[in-house]
Amino acid sequence: MAGPIFGAIADDLTGGLELAGMLVGQGARVAFVTAPGEVAALAAEADALDAVVVALKIRVVPAERAIADAVTAAGALMALGCRQLFYKYCATFDSTDRGNIGPVADRLAEMTGAEAVYFVPSFPEVGRTVYLNHLFVGAQLLSESPKRYDPLTPMTDPDIARVLARQSARPVGAVHYLAVRQGADAIRSATARAVAEGARHLVVDAILPEDLAVIAEAAADMPFLTGNSSVAEYLPAAWRRRGWLAEGAAGDALPAIDGPGVVLAGSCAERTIEQLAAFEAAGHPVLRLALSPADDADTVAERAARWVLAQPVPSAVATSAGPDEVARLQSALGREGASQLAETILSGIARRVAAGGVRRILVAGGESSGVVVETLGLKRLAVGAFTVPGMGRAVSTEPALSLVLKSGKLGDVGMFVEALDAMGGDGTATSGTTREALTDAH
Repeated sequence: MAGPIFGAIADDLTGGLELAGMLVGQGARVAFVTAPGEVAALAAEADALDAVVVALKIRVVPAERAIADAVTAAGALMALGCRQLFYKYCATFDSTDRGNIGPVADRLAEMTGAEAVYFVPSFPEVGRTVYLNHLFVGAQLLSESPKRYDPLTPMTDPDIARVLARQSARPVGAVHYLAVRQGADAIRSATARAVAEGARHLVVDAILPEDLAVIAEAAADMPFLTGNSSVAEYLPAAWRRRGWLAEGAAGDALPAIDGPGVVLAGSCAERTIEQLAAFEAAGHPVLRLALSPADDADTVAERAARWVLAQPVPSAVATSAGPDEVARLQSALGREGASQLAETILSGIARRVAAGGVRRILVAGGESSGVVVETLGLKRLAVGAFTVPGMGRAVSTEPALSLVLKSGKLGDVGMFVEALDAMGGDGTATSGTTREALTDAH
């Protein structure tokens, strides 16, 4: 069959990169782009691709904009010939009662003509599981986990079907664990019963990795699927059973790129702050910016970039701050104003240090990663095979840059040194954080 098998729309950059890395690790040929307009440029090579991932920044934007961006990306992927669309969101279903998961899924279901749509946020390897519609973070219900305090998307209801019903215009049902444990045919039967009763969006339980494999088998022929990146990792095996994908190993290791390195930390997560301390203890200078409402973003970025370019070893610049400092800045500028100031400074630093010769960049924080990649004008990236949750490795050719983009709350404490070394070494970055480790953010 002509065209890619799979076209994915990710609601943030780090999640999209993780998804692409999982597919690469399973032997799929993947194109990763950061703008819907880049999809059309893939037409000449579409028959040589198994999957296309478009990473957007639509998790917390107004629902109307999220829908518009997702529809543009979906239209481009469908025009390219993708047989199945996938909408990737966070494993903790990060959203509010206004969306954006429900409204985006409603519109994409309409575009694809999907009668039933599965919602599979589970990522068992990092403790995100769903049982009887209820999402657990490790041993805690979602509503009892730290996610209930999220400043943008506080998750106070653990019943994902109930959360989705408040966002969506389509009736919501479920496929519960008993059907999942009985296999793909049982999932299909449960789906048919739910649809006959009027449901159109179905939350699917999953507790173990093998549950995701069974769900992927049941979903592989559907025109539209949603979930965390984790369920998509099991799709290539289903494609091979259908004869759509040749046997193959993980994609080639990314090329090493030598040159100065820097860590840009925008996340205020405790783990990022610990990683910065470990980086400094290993002999690397760290510049911590104490942001003020009176700061001129360009001036701060210029001074910080000059400091980075003057360092003889890889260094770090952080707009990260403790809760008290964040609260003071938000009090003066508002939540969005404080975030915008930090992102403007960090992106200004990234632009200047890349122009000054820095070739290895590690960004800590999902929103920060999106801003940095956008500022650097990186529209298409070659992606490395998935290694650990929350961290993606990629390279660009124009300009030649090696990137590690990570979730603020994930990763081994000492990973900054290791990841920067790997970018200029054999192209393989590893971490003391394993897939089986339970974490508080994904």
